[in-house]
Amino acid sequence: MSITRAGINVMKRARQVEPYLVLLVRLSLGVVFARTGYGKLTHLERTVNFFRELHIPAPEVQAVFIGSLELAGGICIALGLLTRVVSIPLAGTMVVAILTALLPEVSGALDLIALDETLYLFLFLWLTTAGAGKASLDHLLARAVPALRAFGEPAHEEHLPA
Repeated sequence: MSITRAGINVMKRARQVEPYLVLLVRLSLGVVFARTGYGKLTHLERTVNFFRELHIPAPEVQAVFIGSLELAGGICIALGLLTRVVSIPLAGTMVVAILTALLPEVSGALDLIALDETLYLFLFLWLTTAGAGKASLDHLLARAVPALRAFGEPAHEEHLPA
């Protein structure tokens, strides 16, 4: 077997497990955000005070909004439901978190890249472009309702030689 043929076989096998790896990433990210959203809502006074310290406008409204977005968005991400749509505002919350709460403590590019919130931002941007994958409600809905295909189909398909 040639090196080229071996490489193609490895890529085919990797493609077979890809839906399950995407599912694991979505489950992990979704649970993290559902839990933090739930925490913000159940400890609303503490969340409002924290937002007030960061000089976020209308902290009472923002705390409820962000907590609800993280809770509902996290559940949607975990289920793979409206993944591309929900990932956009969740990515936005990470940008705001980085700029308001974390940037003053960042002393360079490596510090910025090492933040958990930067990783979450990149994961949400990836989910926005790649979608939820085949092991998701988005994929099932896209197959059942053709009008929803943009939400469940990958942004591009790569075809490996036979």
